[in-house]
Amino acid sequence: MPYSITPPLKSFICNAFRVLARSLFPLLTRTQIAGLYNFSKNGPLILVGNHTGAMDVLLMETYSPITLKFVVVNL
Repeated sequence: MPYSITPPLKSFICNAFRVLARSLFPLLTRTQIAGLYNFSKNGPLILVGNHTGAMDVLLMETYSPITLKFVVVNL
């Protein structure tokens, strides 16, 4: 079995995280998001964070208008 969580449950968990994070981030930080209009409405997209910290990953997942799938590259 390649997945330990079935895709519908994984989707529910991701959406629950996004709702929780979108309600908590404005209370804890002064985050400004710019460029959401650059996201493709249809077709593939490569989204690259420019920092190696964990906060980039959380912010990208939380505020992106589409569901993301991550690829981790260890150099």
